[in-house]
Amino acid sequence: MTKTVDVVVIGGGLAAMKSAVTAAKSGLEVLIIVKRNICSGASFYPMMDMVACQSSTGVPAEDAEYLAEILDCSLGMADETMNRIYISTIRDRVKEFPEIGVTEYKLTEPKVACFAVKARPTYVWSDWIKIRKNMRAIIDSTPNLNIMENTTVLALLKDDERISGVLIKNDDGISSIACKSVVLATGGMGDLYKYNLNTSDVSGDGQAMALAAGAKLINVEFNQFIPGFVRPAYKTVFRETTVPYMEKFLSPDGRDLLAEILPDKSEREECLRLRSKHGPFTHRTIARYFDFAMMRGILEGSYEEQGFAINYKPEIADDESTFVRPYYNWLIREHKVDLAKDTVYIAPFYHAANGGVLIDHNCETSIKGLFACGEVSGGIHGADRQGGQSTGSCLVFGYLAGKNAAEYAQGQSVGKTVDPKEALNSTFVGSGNLEPEYITNKIRNIMFKHGNVMRSEEPLKNAIAEIKTMQEDYAPLKYMEGDNAKEAFKARNFLILSQALLNAMLNRQESRGSHYRDDFPNTDPKFERRFTVSLSDGKIKVESEKSV
Repeated sequence: MTKTVDVVVIGGGLAAMKSAVTAAKSGLEVLIIVKRNICSGASFYPMMDMVACQSSTGVPAEDAEYLAEILDCSLGMADETMNRIYISTIRDRVKEFPEIGVTEYKLTEPKVACFAVKARPTYVWSDWIKIRKNMRAIIDSTPNLNIMENTTVLALLKDDERISGVLIKNDDGISSIACKSVVLATGGMGDLYKYNLNTSDVSGDGQAMALAAGAKLINVEFNQFIPGFVRPAYKTVFRETTVPYMEKFLSPDGRDLLAEILPDKSEREECLRLRSKHGPFTHRTIARYFDFAMMRGILEGSYEEQGFAINYKPEIADDESTFVRPYYNWLIREHKVDLAKDTVYIAPFYHAANGGVLIDHNCETSIKGLFACGEVSGGIHGADRQGGQSTGSCLVFGYLAGKNAAEYAQGQSVGKTVDPKEALNSTFVGSGNLEPEYITNKIRNIMFKHGNVMRSEEPLKNAIAEIKTMQEDYAPLKYMEGDNAKEAFKARNFLILSQALLNAMLNRQESRGSHYRDDFPNTDPKFERRFTVSLSDGKIKVESEKSV
């Protein structure tokens, strides 16, 4: 018998927690479905020392300046109304931290966030274990809020043009859950890349399922890449605040990377000064050569396995500021890495998506009853995004998605139930002999090389063609029984989502913020428009966003 609930929330991070708790306040039955465990995803990444959330002041003139900064940073790609909502409500959402188990957080000294101009209120927290324990207690004490962990959602189910349920896989096998509304809060897509600063469950499931169900993506050519540790302490986040103490930045064979790539060698100090102001790559200033140096080395050789060497001045051990001292101490305590003494090796790592599933100002997609929030959603951010706003958006739009999904569900009856086998046959198509693990590993390498900091036409076209060929030689239904089902599902999603990203990157023939085209290195005014990506009859389509 098919299980029936009112609202399904898919995901285990901040956005999922916020939307689930908010929806449960309506009195409806809410079910959280998590691929692994609650308190997962980018917000709880274990190789990161803390999470930051940027807030507003509530002073009208200062909030107007904040909005102008965000829109300037986005280079015309962010939704102004959504950012007005963010600025006007983030203070309320911060006060509600305890509702999702975040009880130990603090306001730091004023900080200028990545890509910001002025310092604004910034909250930080880091005790993942305690937050997880707190959130479990919240779920256990809320009668109409339940959770299914270690469960993969395979597909979104529809009754005509509205959401009617989800197809799931766990230890009990494959089954369906009927519901009135769904909130996608599955996070980003880091696992699509060989090097990423996410856990492996952050793999773009929500984006791929939304495309397959008929929803659109927006701004998916804009993704953040941040240097990360290749060794020691693989996949540790590199803090840009340590750049002023850098003494050497060398290739594995000892060459000075910046000296080789900077057009004007006298700009070295300015390049490093600007690179110390933001974690993610942007093409907008000469700081881009820091990231170009690594990427060119990777494209011309095989340096990604070794990384690029950084040695720090001993004085870094004496810095007492909030965004250096805790990081320095954390590396010593958790990873036995002393930046004052040890050489670290870095490379460009995928960090976060600035785009995702297209939603309206109520967080609803083009499919009735399907809502999205957090990193899986798109439109809030633009070509670049200010630091701390992604976390804050999980709270602001997690609240809105949960509230609106519950309100929608209250006016709906449950749609028709779907036989799991029928759903599988209509959702997972294809024929061939490629193994799922071969596909996922191949796509990770393709995306790392050709969908990274530097992009150009021929490599993008070749990558798309190679992935299409794999798709034609893959039959996911062959692997949908037993232990291989989840990997088969991931491979199918990788095939869909990688093509969506690469086609969006190919379509934008300019450089804008986090999107850099080596063959179109300048920003072109005629591309100051957003593009959506859709999937129809197995084909990816990129087109200009329609006015609303």
